This record gives sequence, structure tokens and C-alpha cells, in this order.
Amino acid sequence: MNDTTSAILSHPTMTPRELCHVFKTGKQATYRAISRKEIPSFCVGGILRIPTAWVVAQLQLGTTQAA
Repeated sequence: MNDTTSAILSHPTMTPRELCHVFKTGKQATYRAISRKEIPSFCVGGILRIPTAWVVAQLQLGTTQAA
């Protein structure tokens, strides 16, 4: 994980643009997934936000894998 991704994941929420960076997806694909409710989101002051906890769970960070 690079420094930018670590910085993004250190906040409680992220923008769709930041999510694109973490998941390495395009803007259109990200917004389509949000509109289909595949990615949880909410608006704060007209700005779309995604809970970082959901992203961490999707990436399965913090879990150990048995060898």
C-alpha cells in the first residue's frame, strides 16, 4: 500500500475520486456502482462520501491470511 492510499484510508470517509484511486477504477464505473447501491454512500453538504470502514472491509485489510 502506498502513502497516498494510506493517507486516504486514515480518514473516516472518502470521496468517489479517492475511492477510484484506492480501487484503481474509473470515475464512471465508480459512480455507476454508487448509483446501483453497490457502494454505500451519503451526501454531506452536497458532497458524496463513502465510509472508509466499508472500503477497508472490501479490501480485507487488517485480516491475516494463513499460509
